[in-house]
Amino acid sequence: MKQHGISFNHCPKHEGKESPNSYIILNANGSRTILHTNLGLPELTFEDFQQIENIFNYSWIHFEGRPAIEEIQKMLQHLNNKPGNKPGISLEMEKLKRNYDPLLPYVNVIFVSKEYAQSLGFKSKLDLVQGLESKKKLKSDLRIICAWGEEGAAGKDSDGSIIDVPAFQPPNGDVIDTIGAGDTFNATVVSCLSQHKSLKEALTVGCKVAGTKVGQVGFKNLKDTFHHLIFSTM
Repeated sequence: MKQHGISFNHCPKHEGKESPNSYIILNANGSRTILHTNLGLPELTFEDFQQIENIFNYSWIHFEGRPAIEEIQKMLQHLNNKPGNKPGISLEMEKLKRNYDPLLPYVNVIFVSKEYAQSLGFKSKLDLVQGLESKKKLKSDLRIICAWGEEGAAGKDSDGSIIDVPAFQPPNGDVIDTIGAGDTFNATVVSCLSQHKSLKEALTVGCKVAGTKVGQVGFKNLKDTFHHLIFSTM
Protein backbone atom coordinates (compact mmCIF):
# COMPACT_ATOMS: atom_id res chain seq x y z
CA MET A 1 0.00 0.00 0.00
CA LYS A 2 2.82 2.40 0.83
CA GLN A 3 4.41 1.69 -2.55
CA HIS A 4 1.22 2.84 -4.27
CA GLY A 5 0.70 5.89 -2.06
CA ILE A 6 -2.25 4.46 -0.12
CA SER A 7 -2.43 5.75 3.46
CA PHE A 8 -3.79 3.51 6.20
CA ASN A 9 -2.85 5.74 9.14
CA HIS A 10 -6.45 5.90 10.35
CA CYS A 11 -7.08 2.15 10.28
CA PRO A 12 -7.82 0.89 13.82
CA LYS A 13 -5.74 -2.01 15.13
CA HIS A 14 -7.16 -4.90 17.16
CA GLU A 15 -4.62 -6.83 19.20
CA GLY A 16 -5.15 -10.57 19.29
CA LYS A 17 -7.47 -10.61 16.27
CA GLU A 18 -6.75 -12.39 12.98
CA SER A 19 -7.26 -10.71 9.63
CA PRO A 20 -10.00 -12.07 7.37
CA ASN A 21 -8.80 -14.05 4.37
CA SER A 22 -10.19 -14.46 0.89
CA TYR A 23 -8.83 -16.99 -1.58
CA ILE A 24 -10.00 -16.60 -5.16
CA ILE A 25 -9.85 -19.50 -7.62
CA LEU A 26 -9.85 -18.07 -11.14
CA ASN A 27 -10.89 -20.38 -13.94
CA ALA A 28 -9.44 -20.09 -17.45
CA ASN A 29 -12.96 -19.32 -18.74
CA GLY A 30 -13.20 -16.26 -16.47
CA SER A 31 -15.44 -17.74 -13.76
CA ARG A 32 -14.24 -17.57 -10.17
CA THR A 33 -14.84 -19.13 -6.78
CA ILE A 34 -14.23 -17.10 -3.59
CA LEU A 35 -13.38 -18.83 -0.30
CA HIS A 36 -13.73 -16.33 2.55
CA THR A 37 -13.33 -16.50 6.30
CA ASN A 38 -13.57 -13.90 9.06
CA LEU A 39 -12.60 -15.23 12.47
CA GLY A 40 -14.00 -12.29 14.40
CA LEU A 41 -12.27 -9.07 13.30
CA PRO A 42 -14.66 -6.27 14.41
CA GLU A 43 -16.34 -3.98 11.91
CA LEU A 44 -15.38 -0.30 11.80
CA THR A 45 -17.29 1.63 14.47
CA PHE A 46 -18.54 5.19 14.68
CA GLU A 47 -16.03 5.80 17.47
CA ASP A 48 -13.22 4.73 15.09
CA PHE A 49 -14.54 7.13 12.47
CA GLN A 50 -14.68 10.03 14.93
CA GLN A 51 -10.93 9.72 15.50
CA ILE A 52 -10.19 10.95 11.96
CA GLU A 53 -9.09 14.57 12.19
CA ASN A 54 -9.76 17.14 9.47
CA ILE A 55 -12.32 14.91 7.77
CA PHE A 56 -13.27 17.74 5.43
CA ASN A 57 -9.79 17.76 3.92
CA TYR A 58 -11.02 14.81 1.89
CA SER A 59 -12.75 15.62 -1.39
CA TRP A 60 -14.76 12.39 -1.34
CA ILE A 61 -15.71 9.64 1.14
CA HIS A 62 -16.96 6.29 -0.16
CA PHE A 63 -18.78 3.75 1.99
CA GLU A 64 -19.26 0.07 1.38
CA GLY A 65 -22.61 -1.24 2.56
CA ARG A 66 -20.99 -3.23 5.36
CA PRO A 67 -23.03 -5.37 7.80
CA ALA A 68 -22.82 -2.75 10.57
CA ILE A 69 -25.48 -0.55 8.94
CA GLU A 70 -26.30 1.32 12.18
CA GLU A 71 -22.65 2.32 12.61
CA ILE A 72 -22.46 3.56 9.01
CA GLN A 73 -25.63 5.58 9.56
CA LYS A 74 -23.99 7.32 12.53
CA MET A 75 -20.94 8.13 10.39
CA LEU A 76 -23.12 9.58 7.63
CA GLN A 77 -25.16 11.64 10.09
CA HIS A 78 -21.91 12.93 11.57
CA LEU A 79 -20.74 14.07 8.13
CA ASN A 80 -24.06 15.65 7.22
CA ASN A 81 -24.30 17.55 10.53
CA LYS A 82 -20.85 19.08 10.24
CA PRO A 83 -20.82 22.76 9.16
CA GLY A 84 -18.88 23.90 6.11
CA ASN A 85 -18.27 22.48 2.67
CA LYS A 86 -18.89 18.76 2.72
CA PRO A 87 -17.04 16.12 0.72
CA GLY A 88 -18.85 14.05 -1.87
CA ILE A 89 -20.35 10.95 -0.27
CA SER A 90 -21.10 7.70 -2.08
CA LEU A 91 -22.43 4.30 -1.05
CA GLU A 92 -22.04 0.89 -2.63
CA MET A 93 -25.14 -1.32 -2.47
CA GLU A 94 -23.70 -4.68 -3.46
CA LYS A 95 -24.50 -7.53 -1.09
CA LEU A 96 -27.92 -9.13 -0.89
CA LYS A 97 -30.15 -9.25 2.21
CA ARG A 98 -28.89 -5.96 3.65
CA ASN A 99 -31.17 -3.03 4.42
CA TYR A 100 -29.47 0.01 2.90
CA ASP A 101 -32.58 2.20 3.17
CA PRO A 102 -31.52 4.07 6.36
CA LEU A 103 -28.36 5.28 4.59
CA LEU A 104 -29.93 6.68 1.42
CA PRO A 105 -30.92 10.14 2.75
CA TYR A 106 -27.29 10.98 3.55
CA VAL A 107 -25.40 10.20 0.33
CA ASN A 108 -24.93 11.94 -3.04
CA VAL A 109 -24.21 8.88 -5.18
CA ILE A 110 -25.13 5.20 -4.96
CA PHE A 111 -23.49 2.30 -6.80
CA VAL A 112 -25.98 -0.54 -7.20
CA SER A 113 -24.56 -3.94 -8.15
CA LYS A 114 -26.08 -6.14 -10.84
CA GLU A 115 -26.83 -8.84 -8.27
CA TYR A 116 -28.57 -6.46 -5.88
CA ALA A 117 -30.56 -4.93 -8.76
CA GLN A 118 -31.70 -8.40 -9.83
CA SER A 119 -32.73 -9.20 -6.26
CA LEU A 120 -35.12 -6.24 -6.47
CA GLY A 121 -36.59 -7.58 -9.71
CA PHE A 122 -34.80 -5.38 -12.24
CA LYS A 123 -33.74 -6.96 -15.53
CA SER A 124 -31.13 -4.49 -16.81
CA LYS A 125 -28.98 -1.52 -15.87
CA LEU A 126 -31.43 0.93 -17.46
CA ASP A 127 -34.34 -0.80 -15.76
CA LEU A 128 -32.62 -0.21 -12.42
CA VAL A 129 -31.67 3.46 -12.79
CA GLN A 130 -35.08 4.33 -14.22
CA GLY A 131 -37.12 2.32 -11.75
CA LEU A 132 -35.34 2.28 -8.40
CA GLU A 133 -37.44 5.19 -7.14
CA SER A 134 -40.50 2.98 -7.47
CA LYS A 135 -39.06 0.64 -4.83
CA LYS A 136 -36.98 2.95 -2.63
CA LYS A 137 -37.51 6.38 -1.10
CA LEU A 138 -34.75 8.44 -2.71
CA LYS A 139 -33.65 12.06 -2.75
CA SER A 140 -34.68 13.78 -5.98
CA ASP A 141 -31.09 14.76 -6.82
CA LEU A 142 -29.49 11.41 -5.93
CA ARG A 143 -27.15 10.09 -8.60
CA ILE A 144 -27.75 6.38 -9.29
CA ILE A 145 -25.12 4.20 -10.97
CA CYS A 146 -25.42 0.57 -12.02
CA ALA A 147 -22.67 -1.42 -13.74
CA TRP A 148 -23.82 -4.54 -15.59
CA GLY A 149 -20.65 -6.42 -16.50
CA GLU A 150 -20.13 -6.84 -20.23
CA GLU A 151 -23.15 -4.61 -20.92
CA GLY A 152 -21.44 -1.54 -19.48
CA ALA A 153 -23.04 0.88 -17.05
CA ALA A 154 -25.98 3.24 -16.74
CA GLY A 155 -26.67 6.19 -14.52
CA LYS A 156 -29.35 8.62 -13.50
CA ASP A 157 -27.98 12.13 -13.01
CA SER A 158 -29.04 14.64 -10.38
CA ASP A 159 -31.25 16.39 -12.96
CA GLY A 160 -33.04 13.14 -13.81
CA SER A 161 -31.31 12.53 -17.15
CA ILE A 162 -30.46 8.93 -18.03
CA ILE A 163 -27.00 7.92 -19.27
CA ASP A 164 -26.11 4.64 -20.96
CA VAL A 165 -22.47 3.73 -21.55
CA PRO A 166 -21.26 0.52 -23.26
CA ALA A 167 -18.54 -1.74 -21.94
CA PHE A 168 -15.11 -1.43 -23.51
CA GLN A 169 -13.07 -4.40 -24.61
CA PRO A 170 -9.56 -4.91 -23.22
CA PRO A 171 -6.82 -3.47 -25.47
CA ASN A 172 -5.66 -6.99 -26.35
CA GLY A 173 -9.24 -8.21 -26.85
CA ASP A 174 -9.01 -11.02 -24.30
CA VAL A 175 -10.67 -11.16 -20.87
CA ILE A 176 -7.98 -12.52 -18.54
CA ASP A 177 -8.80 -11.51 -14.97
CA THR A 178 -12.13 -10.02 -13.81
CA ILE A 179 -11.18 -9.91 -10.12
CA GLY A 180 -11.55 -6.35 -8.88
CA ALA A 181 -13.13 -4.99 -12.05
CA GLY A 182 -16.10 -3.64 -10.12
CA ASP A 183 -13.89 -1.93 -7.56
CA THR A 184 -11.82 -0.49 -10.42
CA PHE A 185 -14.98 0.93 -11.98
CA ASN A 186 -16.20 2.41 -8.69
CA ALA A 187 -12.85 3.98 -7.85
CA THR A 188 -12.50 5.51 -11.31
CA VAL A 189 -16.01 6.99 -11.23
CA VAL A 190 -15.46 8.42 -7.74
CA SER A 191 -12.16 9.96 -8.82
CA CYS A 192 -13.80 11.56 -11.87
CA LEU A 193 -16.73 12.94 -9.88
CA SER A 194 -14.41 14.30 -7.19
CA GLN A 195 -12.69 16.24 -10.01
CA HIS A 196 -16.10 17.63 -11.05
CA LYS A 197 -16.36 15.64 -14.27
CA SER A 198 -19.87 15.02 -15.57
CA LEU A 199 -21.59 11.75 -14.79
CA LYS A 200 -21.37 10.73 -18.45
CA GLU A 201 -17.62 11.39 -18.48
CA ALA A 202 -17.20 9.48 -15.22
CA LEU A 203 -19.10 6.43 -16.43
CA THR A 204 -17.25 6.41 -19.77
CA VAL A 205 -13.80 6.58 -18.16
CA GLY A 206 -14.92 4.05 -15.54
CA CYS A 207 -15.91 1.52 -18.19
CA LYS A 208 -12.70 2.09 -20.14
CA VAL A 209 -10.42 1.61 -17.13
CA ALA A 210 -12.42 -1.45 -16.03
CA GLY A 211 -12.08 -2.81 -19.57
CA THR A 212 -8.34 -2.39 -19.36
CA LYS A 213 -8.28 -4.12 -15.97
CA VAL A 214 -10.05 -7.31 -17.12
CA GLY A 215 -7.46 -7.67 -19.88
CA GLN A 216 -4.60 -8.07 -17.41
CA VAL A 217 -3.76 -9.83 -14.17
CA GLY A 218 -3.85 -7.45 -11.21
CA PHE A 219 -4.01 -3.66 -11.14
CA LYS A 220 -0.56 -2.53 -12.25
CA ASN A 221 -0.44 0.60 -14.43
CA LEU A 222 -4.21 1.26 -14.22
CA LYS A 223 -3.43 4.64 -12.70
CA ASP A 224 -1.52 5.53 -15.89
CA THR A 225 -4.48 4.40 -17.99
CA PHE A 226 -6.79 6.59 -15.93
CA HIS A 227 -4.58 9.68 -16.22
CA HIS A 228 -4.19 9.17 -19.97
CA LEU A 229 -7.95 9.04 -20.42
CA ILE A 230 -8.57 12.05 -18.20
CA PHE A 231 -6.06 14.29 -19.93
CA SER A 232 -6.53 13.09 -23.50
CA THR A 233 -10.31 12.79 -23.84
CA MET A 234 -11.81 15.33 -21.44
